[in-house]
Amino acid sequence: MKVYQVVAIKGCDEFLSYCGTEYSRALEFKKQEMNSYEKLTEFDKKQTEIECRVYSIDDDVDINDIDELTNALIECTGYDLF
Repeated sequence: MKVYQVVAIKGCDEFLSYCGTEYSRALEFKKQEMNSYEKLTEFDKKQTEIECRVYSIDDDVDINDIDELTNALIECTGYDLF
């Protein structure tokens, strides 16, 4: 199963905007984050990054159980960007 995350990275901090299995919803959140990014000053833009990640996790993971989902994401060896 694929899990999508939209994350704003500001310095060393990450702010999660979306985490779920719906690609279309992830794209909506990506668009919102990009709109917010465009409103930043040039200085803030240099310190901010928007990442859209896709993780592949086992199909038997209960995504409604936040602990189980967190553990599955931690166990992933990496992610791709979309």
